[in-house]
Amino acid sequence: MSLLSMKPRSFGVACAAVLGLALCADVPKGPAVPLANPLAPAAKAPLKPNRATQLDINTASREALLKLGLDAKNADKIIAGRPYLTKTKLITNKVISQGVFIGIRDRIKVEIKDPAKAIAAEKAAHPKAR
Repeated sequence: MSLLSMKPRSFGVACAAVLGLALCADVPKGPAVPLANPLAPAAKAPLKPNRATQLDINTASREALLKLGLDAKNADKIIAGRPYLTKTKLITNKVISQGVFIGIRDRIKVEIKDPAKAIAAEKAAHPKAR
């Protein structure tokens, strides 16, 4: 019996049967690409620099600030506005833009040897800042 000689209802049943068999066939499930070895160590995210490798903005030279990727104008502004109590004072005192700060914040630090002297000097350098 050919497909053309079948009654429409019989043809529909035959198509449904073939489709059902195709869907139930043993088709491999999952990704087509092989998976990575689950026992292999996971790739580590890059670590932030530790405090020993960060640059202290209160004592850094102009050349060291330039090596961070700052331009000469921003490096000079950082030096002129010293001392800083925290590294976020670079933004609050409007020394550099927030975008520039985001680019260097993980590579800088602030170390204060004499907090009382640093507070007085910061107030004198930035009288309008709170």
